[in-house]
Amino acid sequence: TQPLPYVAIGTFYVKDLKAYQEAIAPNREAIRGDIVNYTNIVPVIFISEVVKTE
Repeated sequence: TQPLPYVAIGTFYVKDLKAYQEAIAPNREAIRGDIVNYTNIVPVIFISEVVKTE
């Protein structure tokens, strides 16, 4: 197994999935087209909820 030459991780904090979709929609294709400039792996999108306790 050879080590990966580069990997990228991005994190978006949004109110909900709809807000994420609305924010990324205008540039979705440009972002997807640019991914190859930063990583050689197939992107995986993880969606989770941040829970804040006080």
